[in-house]
Amino acid sequence: GVSKQISTLISDSIIDHHKLIKNMSGSIWILSGGFTEVIYPVVSKFGIKHDHIIANSFVYKNNMVVGCDKENDLFKDNGKSRAINRLNLNKEIIMVGDGYTDYETYKNGAVDMFICYTENIHRKDVVEKSDYIANNFNEVINIIT
Repeated sequence: GVSKQISTLISDSIIDHHKLIKNMSGSIWILSGGFTEVIYPVVSKFGIKHDHIIANSFVYKNNMVVGCDKENDLFKDNGKSRAINRLNLNKEIIMVGDGYTDYETYKNGAVDMFICYTENIHRKDVVEKSDYIANNFNEVINIIT
């Protein structure tokens, strides 16, 4: 299961579908402007592998964080679209996200569908541009099945 500490970082409806997500984890990629070192401990509980996380990464010197990798796609404009295109997945790609950079992946043609996810935050400008809106993970499942 998911520990109580980790569960405070994840939407309730995601936790409810822990087994489904774990079963699908090989098809799930995490794209985030956050940092891999913070994201991996959370998503690994769902079976998502380290190499399926595309995010910023810290630069270390003497075991101390001294900055972030500025060459990383996620540090650049349209970084999520660049990162997705670089994967060459050759299958339908669905982006589920709550931010404008998530929507941009659809606008730029890097993904086939964008679902605006509003369980944690409702960004009016993103919702207004979205064809699909999901208030929780149950609604994501309904949209994609």
